[in-house]
Amino acid sequence: MSAAARDTTPGSSPNAAPAGIDISANFIRHAREWEEANPSGIHYYVASAVELPFGDATFDFVSAFMSLMDIPETDLVLAEVFRALKPGGFFQFSITHPCFDTPHRESLRDAEGLTYAIEVGDYFRRIDGEVKEWLFSAAPPDVRAGLRPFRIPLFTKTLSEWLNLLISSGFVIERLEEPRPSDETAREWPGLQDAQVVACFLHVRVRKPA
Repeated sequence: MSAAARDTTPGSSPNAAPAGIDISANFIRHAREWEEANPSGIHYYVASAVELPFGDATFDFVSAFMSLMDIPETDLVLAEVFRALKPGGFFQFSITHPCFDTPHRESLRDAEGLTYAIEVGDYFRRIDGEVKEWLFSAAPPDVRAGLRPFRIPLFTKTLSEWLNLLISSGFVIERLEEPRPSDETAREWPGLQDAQVVACFLHVRVRKPA
């Protein structure tokens, strides 16, 4: 999760003061090493999104990239983000699309191996912590051969649950996007062709009322 605050005191610099957090000390160590080698003014913290180490109304905006769907206490995360945002600030995040990242999912392919439909099922089935192992399918085989699979817990919610959680937390929903790769991108990266048939990701922007 990342956030940025702007110092608005008279005579202050207009530059943002960004901060990044992750619950993994190893990830933060790599981020700090990168910051030392490529200074950009970002401060990194080992912290949980359910208990942000920042004061009330600190940030102009907060961003979470592909992480919220892996956190069971979504309501606590949203409450913390709402608390840490300044009035009028926005929260932008991306998650796997709840309508198509379901317990049952299968790509249906034609004779040429192109996906023409996605079969989904158990949309309303609630998964609460079941562990899944996976690797990036787009990684070259020689790279995957030397990697251990990721192990992540799964927590499923329907689309209405996500939207209602945002509304109940006090946010105003501003924009939703479902990115789709271009034909050119799908030709270069065939593994993305599924995302031309259904949306794999959901991008959301919400705002704390001023």
